[in-house]
Amino acid sequence: MTIPELKFEIKGDALSCGRPFPNKRLNVGMQKNRKAMIGLLLEYDKKVSHFTTQYKWYIEDIGIVQHNIKTIVLDCDFDLISQYIGLNIGLDEFKPRLHHSYHNAAPVKIQPMMESYRTGEPVNKLHHDVWENNVLLSRTETLLLHTLETDRLSEYSLLTDRLPQLSSAICI
Repeated sequence: MTIPELKFEIKGDALSCGRPFPNKRLNVGMQKNRKAMIGLLLEYDKKVSHFTTQYKWYIEDIGIVQHNIKTIVLDCDFDLISQYIGLNIGLDEFKPRLHHSYHNAAPVKIQPMMESYRTGEPVNKLHHDVWENNVLLSRTETLLLHTLETDRLSEYSLLTDRLPQLSSAICI
């Protein structure tokens, strides 16, 4: 996993797969020997207007698959950016911070997702997807995000204990 604009990289031997969701078909990349979490929390001391998260995975019986997420940061009102759409949706005192083009879309249609293997229709069919039979080999997607209040991490953790907290942030 790399984020070139931030000069951040986690090598394959430091990563593993985990299942933080009740749906056991959903796997996430995570730091090895850690509890399965919904993402990583990176601490970066500069403002960013965009960044690209690049994932390369080796999947047994499939081979190498690639997933690239181009994130465009729409403002600098707050100090958190999250690719986890669940944090961008309003809850209690937090207003929704979704780009207007996402307002009528279900979260599953917005959430970046690599669908390695499908027996039915894909959740999302994107223009740049590279499929071979029922296997998605490469996906590039763009995500438009507003910044968020850091307090969302602690407030939303009441709903799920799988959100990374400030104490677990990786400083880069």
